[in-house]
Amino acid sequence: MTAAQPIAAVVLPNSDTLAGAYNALVNPTAKSYVPVAQRAFGGWSTSIWIQSISATSATLTFTPIGVGAAVPVTVSLVAGQTTKVDLATTAGLANGQQYAVVINGNGQLAATVQESNPAPGDGLMMFEGFAQ
Repeated sequence: MTAAQPIAAVVLPNSDTLAGAYNALVNPTAKSYVPVAQRAFGGWSTSIWIQSISATSATLTFTPIGVGAAVPVTVSLVAGQTTKVDLATTAGLANGQQYAVVINGNGQLAATVQESNPAPGDGLMMFEGFAQ
C-alpha cells in the first residue's frame, strides 16, 4: 500500500493459511477506543490487534461494563508491526465479563477488534477501534 499520509492495515487470520477479515485506517492517532471487548462472555471472546505506526508501547485500560475496577495493561509495540492482545490470556481480567477499553500509545497506532465464538454458525466479527 502507498499513501500520502500514514495508514494502518491489519489482516485477521482464521488459521495459518486463511484470512478472516482485514481492516485499514487512515489518519491513525495515539489513542483508540473499543466500546465492547469480551472475555468468555456468552461464548464470545475478544482479541485486540494493535498496529503500530510509530508507538513503542501502549496502555490498554479495561473498564468493566457494570461493576468492577479498571485494569491497566501495558504492552510493548514495534513500529510497522502488529501485536495481538488476547483477553482470554490477559492477567487481571475475569471470565464472563465485558469491558470498555481505552488504548493510549506513545505514538500513532490503530486497533482492530476480533470477536470469535466457536459455536456453529457465524462466529467471527471484527470492527475497528475508534480513533480519539
